Amino acid sequence: MASGNHVFGTFVFDTQHKLLLKNGAPVHLGQKCLLLLQALLEARGRAVSKSDLMLAAWKTDNIEESNLAVQISALRKCLGQTRLGGEWVTTVQRHGYQFVDPDRLDPLAPLATDTMEFPGDRPSLAVLPFTNLGSDPEQDFFSDGITSDIIIELSRWRRLSVRSRSASFPFRATQTDLSLIARQLKVRYVVDGSVRRTADRIRINVELVDVESGNQVWSEKFDCAANEIFSVQDQVVRTIVSTLVGRVIVATLEQTNRKPPKSLAAYECVLKGNALSWSQAAGEAKLLFSQAVEIDPNYGLAHALLGMMLFEEWHQDLDNMGPVPQRALDLAKRAVELDSNESTCFSILALLHLANRSFDPAIQFMQRAIDLNPNNQWNVADMGIVLHYLGQTGQALEAFKRAREIDPFFDPPWYFLRLGQTYMAAHRYEEALAKFELCPVQTFRVLAFMAAGYARAKRPALAASCVSKCMKVCPGFSISKFVLKEPYRDDVQLADLKESLALAGFPH
Repeated sequence: MASGNHVFGTFVFDTQHKLLLKNGAPVHLGQKCLLLLQALLEARGRAVSKSDLMLAAWKTDNIEESNLAVQISALRKCLGQTRLGGEWVTTVQRHGYQFVDPDRLDPLAPLATDTMEFPGDRPSLAVLPFTNLGSDPEQDFFSDGITSDIIIELSRWRRLSVRSRSASFPFRATQTDLSLIARQLKVRYVVDGSVRRTADRIRINVELVDVESGNQVWSEKFDCAANEIFSVQDQVVRTIVSTLVGRVIVATLEQTNRKPPKSLAAYECVLKGNALSWSQAAGEAKLLFSQAVEIDPNYGLAHALLGMMLFEEWHQDLDNMGPVPQRALDLAKRAVELDSNESTCFSILALLHLANRSFDPAIQFMQRAIDLNPNNQWNVADMGIVLHYLGQTGQALEAFKRAREIDPFFDPPWYFLRLGQTYMAAHRYEEALAKFELCPVQTFRVLAFMAAGYARAKRPALAASCVSKCMKVCPGFSISKFVLKEPYRDDVQLADLKESLALAGFPH
C-alpha cells in the first residue's frame, strides 16, 4: 500500500489515484465526494470549514451550501457507520464538518466518552450482548432481548451506573479484550454471557468480571425449561446486584418489581416487534404487539407498545384530523393497570395524553416513569418532549442533555428532531438546523421543521428546497393539518410555528 494512504474501518483511501476501496474492492463515488473525503481525511480529526471544503471540491467557495450538504450526505451514506455505531463525518456547528480520526477508533485510544463522569460511589457496569449459541442465527433477537431486559432491570437500581444497550451492543461478536471495552465504555464491571435455546430448554451462561483487577467476580450457569426464562432473568439480576452492591450499601436495596409475562410466545412477539425499525416495518411491529396481547391479555408492556403503534399511525396521517384514537389511550391505560412498575408503560401513557392535549396527566405520568426508572435515557428524553410542548424550553433542553449524559450513544431517529424543535422554540435556529441534519431519515416532519428553520435563518433557497421535498413525500401537506398534530399548550409557540412554516412557503 502506498505511503500516505488513509485506512479507516474496512476502507482504504488511495490518495495517489483518488480511489476508495472497501474490503479491497473499489467503491463508486463521484469526484466531488472523493475530493471532500480527501480533504476531511487529511485534517485527521480536525474540523474543516465549509469554505475550505468548497475550495477543495469546486475550486471556489462561491456556491450554494446546499450543494455541499448534498455531497456530504452522499458520502455519509456510502461510508455507513463506524464500529461504534456513529458517523464517520460529523457536523461541527457554525463551522463545517469533521472526519472521525481513525486513530480515535483504536481500542487503546480513549474515546470521547472518557470525559463522562460517573459518581464514585456507584459501581459502573456494562452488559455485553449475550452470544446466541444456537444453530439458528434468526434467534439472535431472543438473546438480544434477554440482554436488553437485564440492562433495563439493572438500570432501575439507583446505586448502579449502568451503560445502555446502545452503548454496549456495538461490541457484539468482537474479539476485543474486555479491558479495552471497559475502557471505552468507562466502566469497572462487565457482564458477558451466552444463550443456547433448544426445543424446550434454555441454557444461559453469565459471568461478571471486575476489569480493574482482571478477576472473575461471579459466574453461573442456568438451565431451565423455556417457560421459566423470566424467573432466571430475575435471578441473574438479583445475583449481580447483590454481588456488586451488597457489601457497599448497608441500607435496604430497592426491589425490582417487574411483572413478567406468563407466556414465552408473547414475550417473543414483543422482542421481535422491538427489534424492527418502526419507521420501515410499522405494520409488522403492530401485528406482533397485537399477537402478544392476544396470547397474554395481562402483559402490560405489550398493551402499551400496541397503543403506541396505533398512535404512530394516527400521527403520520395528516388527513386524519380527529383526536388520538381512543383504543390507543385505552391500551396505554390498561398497561399501567396491569404493570404499575414498568416505567415504559407510564411514559407511553404520558405521550398519548400529551398528543390529546391533556397536559396535567401528561406531566404526572411522565414524572412517574422517571421516578420508577431515573436511569432510563428514553424516559428522560420523553420528559424533554413533554416539557417542550408545555412551553418549558430551558427545562426541555436540560432533559435532552441529561438523556445523552446517561448514554452518550443515545440517538433514536426521533431524538435529534425533537431536540431541534426545542432549539427552534428557543429561536436558536442554527443550532436547530444542526440537529435536524443529524436525523437519519428525512421524513415529511423533519423536512417541514428544516424548512421552517432555514426560513427563520434567512436562507430562503434551502427553505424552498425542503418545502419541495416535503411536498413530494407528503403531497397533502398543509400548515393547518400539520399543526393539528403539534400539541403546544402555549398559543404563542403555536403561532410562531405557523409563521415559520408560512415564511418557508408551505400552503396554509
